Amino acid sequence: MKQKRRTNTVAAAKRPDGWNPRKVWLIKHYADGHYSLNQEIAGRRCYPAYQRTSLARLQELFAGEERRIL
Repeated sequence: MKQKRRTNTVAAAKRPDGWNPRKVWLIKHYADGHYSLNQEIAGRRCYPAYQRTSLARLQELFAGEERRIL
């Protein structure tokens, strides 16, 4: 029997780090409401998988910036 695949639309964003210009934060916002986070330094991903995080944690990371998270 064929398994059904779940489709979950994802909005992805890249945010430069405020302290290190070579570091970029990779943020995914899923349709079901959760966020995932990863880092990219000099074009290479630091972690093999995205880490689930909350909106409050993202706001804490980017507290000094005026722009929206996504």
